[in-house]
Amino acid sequence: MCSKAMLTVVAFIDDIATGSPVVTNVENEMMMAVKLGSSMQTTLNGASYSLHPLVLAMGESGYSEIFTLGNGTVVFNADTTSATVDGADRGFERDNDVAEVAAIIPDDPATSAQTFSVSITGSGEVTMSNTEGTFTTTLKGFVSEDSNLLIMRIYGSDTAGDKDLGIIVGIKQ
Repeated sequence: MCSKAMLTVVAFIDDIATGSPVVTNVENEMMMAVKLGSSMQTTLNGASYSLHPLVLAMGESGYSEIFTLGNGTVVFNADTTSATVDGADRGFERDNDVAEVAAIIPDDPATSAQTFSVSITGSGEVTMSNTEGTFTTTLKGFVSEDSNLLIMRIYGSDTAGDKDLGIIVGIKQ
């Protein structure tokens, strides 16, 4: 086991008793932590990662989705100022008709690639951003000290009130 790319999973369980009669709400939370360096010389220049996201999307119109990427990848350009994220959506969605749940039809892989602007700090903090039409997606997280692991959260929103929220694990290829 490589000690530099340490990944820690932390789980929390919280319960709150409210109301009369008493109802107990239980919240389960999981967090992932990755070991960072204090003055990293981490480089993502030209690096490629396989992506393993889990994303929840919702809209004010009543739709909801839970999805991941089939064959998801991110490839950083030579100077890490941009990156191309590619992969076909896979998951389930519910439109305004709450009685109907449908599988998400995969995007055409030839047209699904998106280019993100990228910034990285000496502590390994990575921020990626993309706007297509009215929808802006921001990925923010960290790369491990040895550059083998990306842990990022994804947040997306548009002017219509649609939102995406999730987590992405990237493994260097």
